[in-house]
Amino acid sequence: MYVDAFFDRQRDRIHIVERDKNQQRQYHEHQAKYIMYYDDPNGKFKSIYGNPV
Repeated sequence: MYVDAFFDRQRDRIHIVERDKNQQRQYHEHQAKYIMYYDDPNGKFKSIYGNPV
């Protein structure tokens, strides 16, 4: 279960705190991944508004 997340801009890291099935806190750290989508009528993904990207 997700509890909290923090983006460290200086280090480009995402820190996530979750609780496992035993309610123990689990800390995860991930490298930030920057992705850009643009409108594309033939795109195979959809934006949150339903537009193909």
